[in-house]
Amino acid sequence: MALSHAFLQALVDATYPSVINNHLGKPLHLLTGHYAFPLSKDRRNRFVIALDHSEPYLAITDMNLTSSGVSSNFFQVLRKELTNAYVTDYFLWPNDRIVELQVSNITPAYVEVKRRLIIELIPMQPNLLILDETDKILGVWKPSRSFNVARPLMVNLTYAAPSYASVSSPFSKEEQVELNERKEIPTTFNKLYVTNNKLYSIVPLTNSGVSHQISVNDFFYNHYEALNAKRKNDLYEDVYKVIKRKNKQLSVKIKRQQADLNKAETQLEYFELGNLLLTYQDQIPKRANSVILEGRSITLDPTLDVFGNANKYFKQYHKAKTAVNKIAEQKALSENELAYFNNLNVQLLHANETDLKEIKTELNSGSYLNAYGPIKKQIKQKTVYPYVISYDGYQIGFGKNNLQNNYLTFTLAKPYDYFFHAKNYSGAHVVIFSKDPSKLAIEMAASIALYLSGLTSGEVYLADKRDVKTAPERGRVHLLKYETLHLSALASEVELVINEAKRIH
Repeated sequence: MALSHAFLQALVDATYPSVINNHLGKPLHLLTGHYAFPLSKDRRNRFVIALDHSEPYLAITDMNLTSSGVSSNFFQVLRKELTNAYVTDYFLWPNDRIVELQVSNITPAYVEVKRRLIIELIPMQPNLLILDETDKILGVWKPSRSFNVARPLMVNLTYAAPSYASVSSPFSKEEQVELNERKEIPTTFNKLYVTNNKLYSIVPLTNSGVSHQISVNDFFYNHYEALNAKRKNDLYEDVYKVIKRKNKQLSVKIKRQQADLNKAETQLEYFELGNLLLTYQDQIPKRANSVILEGRSITLDPTLDVFGNANKYFKQYHKAKTAVNKIAEQKALSENELAYFNNLNVQLLHANETDLKEIKTELNSGSYLNAYGPIKKQIKQKTVYPYVISYDGYQIGFGKNNLQNNYLTFTLAKPYDYFFHAKNYSGAHVVIFSKDPSKLAIEMAASIALYLSGLTSGEVYLADKRDVKTAPERGRVHLLKYETLHLSALASEVELVINEAKRIH
């Protein structure tokens, strides 16, 4: 839902002291349309511009934000024009969803220049522009594709404000309902509220759920989880796409192979049909199109004699026998590859950006992301460290992708350490670095294995690490000996434990 003009005004008022009379640091690209500027007065604070499609917003946060590393022509202009710029004014346009920052900066030639940063917080049509002193556009995040539009936005054109940015009322419908029911209307609206169903307002919304007051940092934190999810999709879109596409393609391929296998298996009876023709050759009329022998109808080629028809069935039988073996072999390969991609699909559920980067490395090594076929030169794989947590006095390690799993199990774990894996599901390797762990540690390790497989209960394999062997199939292992442990519910702290885990170094 779009933020009201009144809420945007309260946001600007709340962030004004942190932004005004401040130098902007080198901008960070968080994800598409989302930028952050460190502020010189307090380098922990970031001024965030989020051109979110449905709810564009501004915020100040002290969260540690990192750049995505993605660049563009617009981002380069943003860095050139605004890095170290001094903010001289900062305000929301009256009756418009447009915020403006006026800044001054010093060029490499030591010439002072004035710049205007125009932030159009218009739902469905947000934009960000940099203007010079004459209102000429120096950079635009979302430029027009042609001049044949009502308001062309292109570099070197003069900026014109959008008519659709104006608002008929500063309040949202929910805010207006609340104000209409009040006997006394506040003279100022400088507080931020949010309901339990994420409606933002400058007054408590008693008709729309439970409201509570928030800070600007709280406001950003409420958006942070969604921002992180979008950022992962933005940075690793190719990873998500290839895993989804391969799962779909392989599922269809296996169905087709099964159909071919069924067809070939039905033709194995041709050997018996050929034998029937030879056994009852005296009872078969010449030039017959078909014959019934022992209750079975057999199609014949009238141009061939009995021996010719029998040989034809024997040839088809041998061809079908070869096909059955070949198709079964190809189907097994497809099923192994599908299991591998199902495993990657599960790993995406709890993968952070570092985990995704490692999954991308793995896909690249298998040439799944390389459009030009296998990479001829073997690149040395960097060590990929798994996660570890201390619980009930024991160290528990787990992997969130195949590279982490392999290093944990086959490099770090000792022969008598306890190994865990969700039974019959793709997921994480979990290891307790002990040959005599406590019951609580075993329950937590099993819970981690189930949780990272997307399960809330179920059976878990438990084995000595010495009985875990690498399998030829990518991302899989073989257990020589194992026990199973059933959990009807996960350990209550499992999510907290996983979130607090650190990478082994």
